Amino acid sequence: MDLYEGLFGIGVARYQLIFDHALYYSNGYVHLGLIFILTPLLFTALFYFVYTYPYSKYWYWLIALAVCAVLVFAITYQHTLNLIFTNTHPELRAAISDPSTGYRNFASQLVMQLSIINIFLSIGLFAIYSLVFKQFSKSQGHLPI
Repeated sequence: MDLYEGLFGIGVARYQLIFDHALYYSNGYVHLGLIFILTPLLFTALFYFVYTYPYSKYWYWLIALAVCAVLVFAITYQHTLNLIFTNTHPELRAAISDPSTGYRNFASQLVMQLSIINIFLSIGLFAIYSLVFKQFSKSQGHLPI
């Protein structure tokens, strides 16, 4: 919770229902964390241990990174959208349904913000995982990262 709301400053007290009921009580933050941790772990492992083309260039790594980032964005976007807009809490549903509260607009922006944050976090982890996995790779150890 503090990673997204505190560190990145996306928590707004006026829209606390979204943060409490859609993200915190439904373990949404745990899901978002698992998305940005496990997706780059899987892609990095696939790149260094399954993809065995021995003449890979640096831009092959960049393509793998880009595909991973797009996938993290898509998974995070869809999952957060589902967490917020299909939540069964009556107060939250009423707030999102009422256009005068601004909840729907804020929720839509929040979904995009969380997705972009997860992209940057996953890019950093992809680079860290690459530094570790390249030491054990038989075919991709020659790449700089």
